[in-house]
Amino acid sequence: MSIPQLDATLKLKLQGQGIECEPNILTFESSAKQTFTITGIALGHSTLAFAKMGKGARLYSKPHPGSILVRLPALEYNFELQVTTGTGAKRVQESLLLGVKSVEDLKAWVSMLEGAIEARKEKERARSESNPLPPAFGFDGKS
Repeated sequence: MSIPQLDATLKLKLQGQGIECEPNILTFESSAKQTFTITGIALGHSTLAFAKMGKGARLYSKPHPGSILVRLPALEYNFELQVTTGTGAKRVQESLLLGVKSVEDLKAWVSMLEGAIEARKEKERARSESNPLPPAFGFDGKS
């Protein structure tokens, strides 16, 4: 945040629901340029608003509010997993959104899921080789 020149009489209060600003009040007595850090404390959309304070406040236009989306840091690397259960009319497909904090965690998940998928395919191949008729024909291979 910056103003054209030093102004010891101007203060800006930073505020927003679901966020914390540090510092929450900017002063321009030692520098015409100030920085601040925003930390999300609640998930979702928030608006960063500015309140002018001090004798010099009337000399400046009010800064426009800023829109902020606070999300989980774990979703930095996300992927979607589609799971299908059942067959025919009872077939259900669900989508799950999963997220992890690092590329290493993402690679570990992908590797684990690929292994699980391959194991399931192998199990299905072994079952179909031992039981060539699908269960819909009434033969389950246990007779």
